[in-house]
Amino acid sequence: MLIHTQGIVIRNVKYSDSGVISKIYTRNLGMQSFLIQGIYAPKAMIKPSLLQPMTILELVVFHNKIKDLQRLKEARPQPLLSSLPFDVNKGSIGLFMSEIIYKTIKEEEQNNPLFDFLMECIIYLDQSPSSEPLMPLYFMLELSKHLGFYPNNNNEENYFFHLKEGEFFSYPAKEDETIIPEHAIYLSRLLHSKLSDLQGIHIPKISRQYLLEKLCLYYSLHMPSFTQLKSLSVLSNTMKSSD
Repeated sequence: MLIHTQGIVIRNVKYSDSGVISKIYTRNLGMQSFLIQGIYAPKAMIKPSLLQPMTILELVVFHNKIKDLQRLKEARPQPLLSSLPFDVNKGSIGLFMSEIIYKTIKEEEQNNPLFDFLMECIIYLDQSPSSEPLMPLYFMLELSKHLGFYPNNNNEENYFFHLKEGEFFSYPAKEDETIIPEHAIYLSRLLHSKLSDLQGIHIPKISRQYLLEKLCLYYSLHMPSFTQLKSLSVLSNTMKSSD
């Protein structure tokens, strides 16, 4: 079946000497794997530059429900990203986002709200005048809403956030499963925020790093299949160097 759909490139794995298997999250078909051969040939119709993680594409797809690997007939960038592929700091955020998507979204079915959310974050990051150091935190929190374990923002001043329970309490849980009040206040602020609010929020570097590590633990507690992120160390260095 020939299907026209939008897609977001998530991950590529080399296949033989001249091909790749590309994981692409599509609007109409959910997460799909595409075998793309001859990608490095001079006259290849689909170039490697089109398959950078977080690239948004307009696709024409040959889809067969009984096959694990699908085929692409056409692919073109739409919209064309202007800074995300070229900015090192934004790129590290994009890789972090793509790895989280790869580890959490498996469904091969249409989910327009989720696709729209991912597109909105990519376009916002691309068009932002800065590298947006709060984007990784915002992204993880908002994605958890789509995954079914969004935190309950019942915070009051000097409250602890319990990672297992997913809400705030006046007393701590076990140390490694608690976000302490001095950092939890920023978590609560982010939970109250929209994407357009991020540039007006300041969170100290130490709190950003602390919250990033705790949110990774939060994901692993609520999704046992969520394993350690390879991109976390690169992103942590980016966050430490950001104002």
